[in-house]
Amino acid sequence: MSNEEASSSQSTKRPKRRKVDCSGYCGLTEEEVNSILSLVDEDIYLSDVSEEDPFLDSGSEYCPSSEDSESDLDELEPENEQENQQEEVGNVEDNITHPTVLEIIWTKNEFLPKIHEFDTTNSGVKDQNLDENSKEVDYFLSLFTENIVDVILDETNNYARQQNAKNWKHLERSEFYVFLALTLLMPRNKKVNLKEYWSQNHLLLSPAFSKHMSRDRYGIVKSIHCDLGNARLQNRHFPVSVPRKPGSTKVGSRRCWVCSHTKQKQAKRKESSYMCPECDVGLCVVPCYKIYHTEATF
Repeated sequence: MSNEEASSSQSTKRPKRRKVDCSGYCGLTEEEVNSILSLVDEDIYLSDVSEEDPFLDSGSEYCPSSEDSESDLDELEPENEQENQQEEVGNVEDNITHPTVLEIIWTKNEFLPKIHEFDTTNSGVKDQNLDENSKEVDYFLSLFTENIVDVILDETNNYARQQNAKNWKHLERSEFYVFLALTLLMPRNKKVNLKEYWSQNHLLLSPAFSKHMSRDRYGIVKSIHCDLGNARLQNRHFPVSVPRKPGSTKVGSRRCWVCSHTKQKQAKRKESSYMCPECDVGLCVVPCYKIYHTEATF
């Protein structure tokens, strides 16, 4: 083997492992451990001193630059602004006048309520036909008398004819009572809309409504009228000529409302060239114009 081969073989050999004494702490001797602990104790002592006296001179000769001082001022400005805002809010709250709190002072005292004498002479419903056996409908009819119903019927029928209600049928007293009963029943049996009361869906079916009145007939609710002081009977009304239709040379005309609806003339149709602009109805000048504006019923 040559000298070069011997040197290369020696360089590739791994170094021998050294035996380490593990009797100490992590390979350290007892003296080394004690020296490290002493240094740690000194650091703890120095940190305690710095906390007690933060302005203790450390011996350094540091002089802050102008940039550092400006940055410090910038950091302090938001804090100052926040303090100023808090002071302003405090001043505003001080100027607000708060309402005085009502203090209730409770005392013990013997309360003697005043007992009022109940006078039965003018109380209750004065109807000799009512007794302990009377039903709810009897009390209702004693308050909602037939005279009131007749006035509503007259006003409703006249109003419907005046408005030329389509397929209007004269409203009678018995039918009006059925209308009232169904209307009072609706809040007890709530539906989403009016049509659902006459729905044939088995989930929404309420047979009482369709049994006693059709849905179309219940449409009389649109014509219910209770105005006793009708506008046609108030103020002064002056007749005017019915305007011509656009593009027509004929004199304008409208059907006379009194001639068409009065019972004396048996609903005779008659055209008139005059009308009342306030009531928007056609009327003969004589005598229908006076009848319409002076008589409640005709």
